[in-house]
Amino acid sequence: EGDIAVWTQTASEAFGYAIDVSVVRTTSTDPDIQLLLYVHEGKAAGTALLYTTFPVTGVHQVGVAPPFRGQGIASSLMQHVLERCRVRGSQYVTLQASVAGMRLYKRLDFIEQFMVRSYQRRRAV
Repeated sequence: EGDIAVWTQTASEAFGYAIDVSVVRTTSTDPDIQLLLYVHEGKAAGTALLYTTFPVTGVHQVGVAPPFRGQGIASSLMQHVLERCRVRGSQYVTLQASVAGMRLYKRLDFIEQFMVRSYQRRRAV
């Protein structure tokens, strides 16, 4: 339970919005999902969520908390993610990249397939 709270807090900091701990708690019980927490010098620094439906693993919620950015943590975390995917026997790894992550993913040989646009209402009616 404590690990889930730390994962949720770290992901919330990394993405700049609140992630509901109860959703993460429920998600963590799915055997096809792995929550990864990157710890740097004893402090939670980054997160990732892997969802495997063979032969594909989807990579989600890859984020690094602001105090740890620019230290190679995202790259190190993604190397670990890819190794986990290899060990699990995933034939394909897929993700949706933010502008901030594009350079890293291209460096790791991900190929852009199409653009996903996200929309948000300014305020409720």
